Amino acid sequence: MPYVDQLHIYDFDRDKGALTGHKKIIVIPEDSLLSTAVFTSLEWSPSGRFIYVNTILDLYQLDTWDLDAPDALVHIATYDGFINPFATNFYLMHQSPDCKIILTPGNGTYSLHVIHKPDEKGKACDFVQNGIVLPNSNSGGLPNFPRFRVDEEEKCDPTISSIFGESVYYRRDLEVYPSPSDGRYTVKIPENTTSGHLRVRTLQGELVYNRDINHSSIVEIDITAQTSGMYVVEWYPDTSQQIFYSKIIVKM
Repeated sequence: MPYVDQLHIYDFDRDKGALTGHKKIIVIPEDSLLSTAVFTSLEWSPSGRFIYVNTILDLYQLDTWDLDAPDALVHIATYDGFINPFATNFYLMHQSPDCKIILTPGNGTYSLHVIHKPDEKGKACDFVQNGIVLPNSNSGGLPNFPRFRVDEEEKCDPTISSIFGESVYYRRDLEVYPSPSDGRYTVKIPENTTSGHLRVRTLQGELVYNRDINHSSIVEIDITAQTSGMYVVEWYPDTSQQIFYSKIIVKM
């Protein structure tokens, strides 16, 4: 059954509507495939070079310009276990009008994942899990944006920065160490954002630590009174940019 599961690529003649040149790409080892469909979505990069394909737990990138290269298929990320307030795993992808690729969780969460630079190879595509924090929960769907610019040289509209007039926050990685620890951590505040609000939450969203920071580059936090488990450290800088930073940590 060569056309079942995995990733299948064809050449497409737009004038005749004909599919030719079938290629089957093994994304997941055949002996690891489930009896039901394991892939949930697929999306192209704006240039048409890369294909992104995902399961509920993993995201991959395929370089269609060099299918025979050893690194043509790259594993980009595995779901990190974050809950907001349900599992923010991987579900549907869609290229947005600004040419970023949005990846939704399959549940009613307040997070969306983002591929910021989908035309860059490998990890340079800048995939950020829970990279957008929404003002309302998302049920797993996405608007169906028509690709009006598909034949134009400039396919992107970079001016799009918010939805429905509400604030949208983009997430970046925060440096927190050591992890695991007994509950004492050092937080390295990103450069040029030395004032803001530092918070620690459980994976279920409960706030367990909240502190205003003024002009500090290194901050020590103590959550030794909390139970063992995983927590999220969040840094919201006092800037006009709608960016926040976070890191999942482990308390022993």
